[in-house]
Amino acid sequence: MAPPSCATAATLAGQRPEASPPPGDDRRPIDPRIVNEASRWLVRLWSGEAGPEDEAACQHWRAADPEHERAWQRFQSLGSRMLGVDAGLARRVLLPGATAPGRRRALRALGAAVLLGGVVHNVRESGWWQQQACDVATLRGQRRELVLADGSRLLLDGDSAVDIRFDGEWRRIVLRRGRILVTSAPDPAARYRPLVVDSAQGRVRALGTRFSVQQEAERSRVAVYEGAVELQPRHRGALRLERGQQGSFSLLQASLDGPSRESDLAWREGRLVAEQMRLADFLAELGHHRRGVLRCDPRVAELRLTGAFPLDDTDLALAAVTQGLPVQLHFVTRYWVTVQPR
Repeated sequence: MAPPSCATAATLAGQRPEASPPPGDDRRPIDPRIVNEASRWLVRLWSGEAGPEDEAACQHWRAADPEHERAWQRFQSLGSRMLGVDAGLARRVLLPGATAPGRRRALRALGAAVLLGGVVHNVRESGWWQQQACDVATLRGQRRELVLADGSRLLLDGDSAVDIRFDGEWRRIVLRRGRILVTSAPDPAARYRPLVVDSAQGRVRALGTRFSVQQEAERSRVAVYEGAVELQPRHRGALRLERGQQGSFSLLQASLDGPSRESDLAWREGRLVAEQMRLADFLAELGHHRRGVLRCDPRVAELRLTGAFPLDDTDLALAAVTQGLPVQLHFVTRYWVTVQPR
């Protein structure tokens, strides 16, 4: 039987980790770059504007490399077990641009000190406070890009905050919360000033590069996409990361954690690309883009899902999860949601 056409494939799907693979299904990991390319093809073909030339180009891409076809068939196999997700929902999930702009504007306009099921979030931890106290900040569901005084480019993910501290000696970006992507530029000043990102655990020094830094509770995570950086924990040693590597550091030590993945930058375009991602990790990431509390019941934490999900409409992303996995949403309030077994 001929495989389904590119235009009819679904990219979001999930499965129980204990489920046995269908005959002939190769479970070897797929290069995240190829997974991201596959998701881009699906977005393109489901845009409503794709023509025969796009279909032909997709077929050419699939035929160009066995790994391309394997990634495509992985999506097909997972998509066939989506428990009845309809094409309309899949189209909306794949096309975050189709979400209602009015709803996004309303979400961004609401304050972050919100009553959630009788619990008031401390105002000092709210996005509103961070926006007042920091030079640049975003609320959940927002992204913001700016060009710094030296020509470097800075992109903030949702729920992020930074201070900019340029002086005669340093070009410092202080990461207070969240995740940023930095594209460094040569220092235009006559006297060379290093470009660094300071986090709670130490410092990342740019060496002509494009890199991301994410602040977590106990560690800072760094991925390098161009050039190199030097990780400098506050109390000990240093570690150099080259292009294509990612690492992390605590107050005491830095470690090399593996390859960096271009698909991890899909958040720039309002997408979350997952490939056999734990549900708990997926919801933690989605929570940075959703106002309120988003929890994962431990009983479903290890379920896995694959696909491209919209970050600009988390309601649609959550709806897709309930279609692809045996889970349901339990609402305490509109802003307090738990994903639990169905």
